[in-house]
Amino acid sequence: SKEATEVDIKVAFSPCGTIHSDIVVRDQSSKESKGYGFVHFVDQDSCKKALSEYKDLEIKGRPVKVQIADDKNKIFVGGVSNRVTEERFRELIFNTCGHYESLDFKKGFAFVTFVNFKRAERAIIRLNSHVLEGKRLQVEHAKRKDHREEDDNNCTLFVKNIGDYTTQGQLEELFTKYGAVDDTRIIKGEDGKKNKGYAFVEFKAPKDARQALKALDGHDLEGNVLKIEFQKNVFQGEKHSVKSDRRRDYEYLAPRDRNPSLPNPTM
Repeated sequence: SKEATEVDIKVAFSPCGTIHSDIVVRDQSSKESKGYGFVHFVDQDSCKKALSEYKDLEIKGRPVKVQIADDKNKIFVGGVSNRVTEERFRELIFNTCGHYESLDFKKGFAFVTFVNFKRAERAIIRLNSHVLEGKRLQVEHAKRKDHREEDDNNCTLFVKNIGDYTTQGQLEELFTKYGAVDDTRIIKGEDGKKNKGYAFVEFKAPKDARQALKALDGHDLEGNVLKIEFQKNVFQGEKHSVKSDRRRDYEYLAPRDRNPSLPNPTM
């Protein structure tokens, strides 16, 4: 719930164990809650207890999805303009977020590792939606690459950093070079015209999806460097599909893009 505060989160999760810190992620300008947050327990047992016992948790009358944050100290920064140099990006990170442990700067995106969870969270709040060289940054927790077994049967790719006016036809032309595509969906903004910066491409065969990911991750499409990953399916045992249950898309989107009308994401 967007009405939930840090106090509400602490009250809800305290029965599971001692909480080191908790945070509700808010819009940097409006300070309004984005509908999700993070709880950092002091030990693993408390975390496991929350995961096992809070499958039907509600806060402020709204259902809350509880899951492990993928990589608590590392963030992904997408939407970086090709005009931005590594030196300038390092300067932005330091001036905005302070000290960091490491930076992996690529064309169009970067990974930044901080000394702890709290600093990573602060960086997400401060950098998300920041405009740099005319492009709005897309910031979220980095995803672990330890889903190999799941990815072997995954047909759906999550494509980030597409252009504002990239069309479905352009994506299909690009991806069908690697196999038969079953469905392509670009997520539009509120005006229904500009894209939100990401899309889903579903192949008929998992091997074609793997081949497309390997070939096109980092591909430059009209000046935008694509960041491609497998869509993560939160419903175990079901086929990965764009069409079968569209609500699942919101588990893997950048936090600022989740639809508030759907069940709340991670707390």
